[in-house]
Amino acid sequence: MTTLTRAELLANARVKGLRDAIVVRLKSRFVDLDVKSHLGKLDISDVLEKGIFNPPSIAVAATRTKPEGRLSGADDFVVDLTAYVVTEDLIVSGRRVERDEMALAICEGLLLSLTDDDFTRWNVENVGPPEDAEAKPLFTIKAVAQGVVYYAVTWKQTLFHVAPANFFTGGET
Repeated sequence: MTTLTRAELLANARVKGLRDAIVVRLKSRFVDLDVKSHLGKLDISDVLEKGIFNPPSIAVAATRTKPEGRLSGADDFVVDLTAYVVTEDLIVSGRRVERDEMALAICEGLLLSLTDDDFTRWNVENVGPPEDAEAKPLFTIKAVAQGVVYYAVTWKQTLFHVAPANFFTGGET
């Protein structure tokens, strides 16, 4: 059994780095939205507590990680990602925009962004392209009564582990 220290765990961790890189890239594309990271699943307490989201906003979370084996035995991980979209009624270019119209427009922008192969590398090494991207509503009656709607854009990406090459460096075998 190999032991791991906290420092080693952090040094080898890649999922949070992927999430943080996605936030940085989305901020550069969606310049007038509040884009930030989120710890994971959206909870009803998030919906009910004012101030957690500043609509219109996108909150990016890594919602599931699972090992994805290859024949090489590399330690790849498939990361399920969620971009929570939170909007309210607002004025855009002098026109009143309903919350669901804004949410659907943001979702569409996110989905189109996920088709851009260069953009979705997120400036991260050894990451595969987004797969299975989709958008869906998450709002509840209580959220609608508060004047906001919640949607989720979900996709998955593979973090590839590229091990150093094993070249024979000794004498004869």
